[in-house]
Amino acid sequence: MNYIDALKKTAKRLDAEFESSKLIQHSPSKGAFREYIVKQCIRPFLPEAYGISNGECFDIHGNMSKQLDAVVFDRLYSYTVPYTDDFIQFPYESVYGNIEIKSFLNKDELFTAIDNIVSFKKLERKAPTAAQIIPNRCIDIKGITWSDSGTYDTFGVVFAYDSLEPETLIEHLLTINSNLMPYLPNLFVLYQKKTLIIRIKYETDEADGREKVYPNFYGDYDGFMSLPCGDDTLPIFITNILIHSSYERISTMNIADLINPIIDNALHNMPPQKVARYK
Repeated sequence: MNYIDALKKTAKRLDAEFESSKLIQHSPSKGAFREYIVKQCIRPFLPEAYGISNGECFDIHGNMSKQLDAVVFDRLYSYTVPYTDDFIQFPYESVYGNIEIKSFLNKDELFTAIDNIVSFKKLERKAPTAAQIIPNRCIDIKGITWSDSGTYDTFGVVFAYDSLEPETLIEHLLTINSNLMPYLPNLFVLYQKKTLIIRIKYETDEADGREKVYPNFYGDYDGFMSLPCGDDTLPIFITNILIHSSYERISTMNIADLINPIIDNALHNMPPQKVARYK
């Protein structure tokens, strides 16, 4: 059994749990449903180095995202501001992406999820240096050229347990201003429909000159397409998160740049103070 087979097997178990769950059957509160999906469907598949929490993100300019359902972040090196066990404010440098979770994805919930992800993706952060080896450490050796491969673009995913028909959601997506394309979700997961809505790219095949369509989860794309995936829906969702997170290059917030001006201001504006001077 390989990893994908194991994910498929887990998906069948999750289907049974979802069907029997009171959270699904009795129109749960948003918080309870989100917590259930995170704990049962997402968290078990993420390495321990990845954290996942409800919260908000802020960037180097002080801009703040809307409240986000499930931020995937670096839990080893990140500087975060925890308010509760399940609500954290994150510096944008330290996050991989966000997952908006819906029990039923209708038109209103679709645009709410998109607005949240757009507010998240519009934040800004500095690109990590090529010599960065872990988020808070760089190594620079004279004469050595470092690979700058990887991306520092965050991902945004909408996970819906159930939803309108994929064709209807595609029609709603067509009404979105094309100027927002760089900030739109990378993937929509329609779990109960066993369907994904994916980003696509049209390219001309050099061999036969025909225009063909390809999935393009990250980077430049031309639009969205629904893709029935059956039992592969959960494996594609999970591996998509893992692939992007492993390829994404993140850093840590430079706390010294934030606190040093505050200390300097206090030092030069305070009244005379007593000191203990030894030299």
